Amino acid sequence: DCRAVYLLTELPGGPAYLADAVDEAHPEHRPLGASIGDVPSVYAERLRRGEPILALPTVDVWGVWVSAVAPVFDEKGVPVAAFGVDLAVGDWAKGLLPYVLSAAGGSMLFVGLFFSTLRSGQKRVEDELRFMATHDHLTGLPNRLALEQYLGSLHPDQFAGSTVAILDVDNFKVVNDSFTHNVGDTTLVRITETIKGQLRGKDFIARLGGDEFAIVFPGTPLPEAGEIARQIREAVQGSRVAVGSDRLDLTISIGLAEIGSSQDADVALSHADMALFAAKRTGRNRIVVYDRGLPAERTQVDAQRMVPLIKRALAGDTLVLHLQPIIEAGTGDVLCYEVLSRIRNEEGELVYPGDFLPVAERFGLISELDRRVVRETVSLLEKRPDLTLFVNVSQTSASDRDFLEFIRATLRATPVEPSRLGFEITESAAARDTVAVREWVSALKELGCPIALDDFGTGYSSFLRLGSLPVDFLKIDGAFVKDMDTDPTHRVFVQAMNDMAHAVGKKTVAEFVENEKIQAMITELGIDYGQGYGLGKPAPVDHWETTRP
Repeated sequence: DCRAVYLLTELPGGPAYLADAVDEAHPEHRPLGASIGDVPSVYAERLRRGEPILALPTVDVWGVWVSAVAPVFDEKGVPVAAFGVDLAVGDWAKGLLPYVLSAAGGSMLFVGLFFSTLRSGQKRVEDELRFMATHDHLTGLPNRLALEQYLGSLHPDQFAGSTVAILDVDNFKVVNDSFTHNVGDTTLVRITETIKGQLRGKDFIARLGGDEFAIVFPGTPLPEAGEIARQIREAVQGSRVAVGSDRLDLTISIGLAEIGSSQDADVALSHADMALFAAKRTGRNRIVVYDRGLPAERTQVDAQRMVPLIKRALAGDTLVLHLQPIIEAGTGDVLCYEVLSRIRNEEGELVYPGDFLPVAERFGLISELDRRVVRETVSLLEKRPDLTLFVNVSQTSASDRDFLEFIRATLRATPVEPSRLGFEITESAAARDTVAVREWVSALKELGCPIALDDFGTGYSSFLRLGSLPVDFLKIDGAFVKDMDTDPTHRVFVQAMNDMAHAVGKKTVAEFVENEKIQAMITELGIDYGQGYGLGKPAPVDHWETTRP
């Protein structure tokens, strides 16, 4: 089979792939044979500068993954050509390299150096990607997936006498609302360091999301775990985060629950969550141990409050649409706007998606909510012919054929061009049922609607799905973008994701662009578009009638 070595060199028509492996099924593909396809300009320029590009998952016309490309130097050290290789290449392919390199003016010394560097580099990148899939990008802590894997690795006998805790930062929303996301991130990192300073080597801590953490105290009964929890609470209360000339006084609430020898760990985590909710309700900055007499768990209370709110929004006029611009990096022009839904409660306050969407999904209201947002968006497009809008689609709707038919019928009933109505699906939604989502996306593309893949880069499998999903835009997850001006590793990952997206013909959007330095960086890296508070905050529709970012 044809798995492998390619030479990239200059031809009269420009850079091109040249097949370098003999494929019995395709005898025309001989060493230094026919042109296979164009080299993306971003790669060609870096190769001319003599920069190797490791861990480059891109697909050739045979569907083969080319894992890396590297320059070939002549005797004077000038890059004269380059070749790419799939890491599964065998020794038989290496035997062709002397002929390839000789024809390109390269030297044999390069062969050993390339394979040595390539394999060590690929292993490093794969290790980093695997780490990213199981760890929180901000704090470096294990994430919810890693917690599940850790609990699954424990023998049932190890549950006996163990304790779990759920921790939550009190009033953290005030920090995010009052300051920038960077201040909120700094606060979480400081709290993480403080908590870790009170833990023992055998304790396991994970960030569940937002300002919530979980700790497993293996082989530790409740009284001993309670003492550690007390130390954590006091340490956090004693720490202060500087914000300019101000100091933030922080506290946390903690729920504790024991893991029985025959108990499911998920049950213990649920009990700890109920205890945490009780700690919040009774004043915060305290520790509560689970017992059967505790009130209903937080999700039940949230549902009692949120379900009527959602139903009123579906039946009435309390659903509110805000728009956030997506800006062309080089020019500052507005490409389109992302539609962000809110619900106005009885007090006139806005309730945000993070609060009502999980409840809508749990109680089977999410499909109806998706449809209502689409109807409102299309109605807005009729009134505002200057707008192009992208709507977020839930996991439930992202492969639903009935929802697809609803979109078709809604567009047929209006003069709105489908090209002005785009849809965003998350990477997690695409991962759930790749075939069904691909078919769903393809049908929307045939209709003329543009598609964006949101939160790209948050999963290890992102790179494997990159070329197979027919989307137009990849939105690089803000967890990498927002601090790439201070974290060189994140800058490298953002550059790699942008390069790979361009290699398979996708446009890129950097999320969480929050300052001018990051704006300049995304332009320098060749990212197509940006989105974030530094370019334009979400605002009501009327705001964008007269205001431009």
